[in-house]
Amino acid sequence: MGVCGACTYEYYLNRTLKIPGFDFQFTVPEDIEIVTYDTDSTGIQDLALGRIDAMVSTVPTLEEAIKKGKKITLLGEPIFQEPLSVATDKSSLLPGDTLVAEINAVIEAMRADGTLSELSMKHYGVDFTKGAGS
Repeated sequence: MGVCGACTYEYYLNRTLKIPGFDFQFTVPEDIEIVTYDTDSTGIQDLALGRIDAMVSTVPTLEEAIKKGKKITLLGEPIFQEPLSVATDKSSLLPGDTLVAEINAVIEAMRADGTLSELSMKHYGVDFTKGAGS
């Protein structure tokens, strides 16, 4: 099973993924061999060449590889959903709490008015704001 090394997917496959506030149900077979890669692209290339049997990555990354001609197939539903965040530069001219509060307000407004859903559908064809498998 190929996976990006030191990424959330590797931690998930090893059953060591911990994110405060989230309880993951690990649905990973006990006897898999995990092969780590520096990038998803390298793992996807090995998958397409038959060097590995499977690859865990994001749906958009795998779909893009398929669009670019990689001979791979998506199977089933996403195995888990990870919460994502916005990173800020600590050297910003705004005080950290002010900047974070402003970003949070903008994101919440975009969620409330449907903009996040629209952007997800436009760019990915799936509304990722609804959770895994939606």
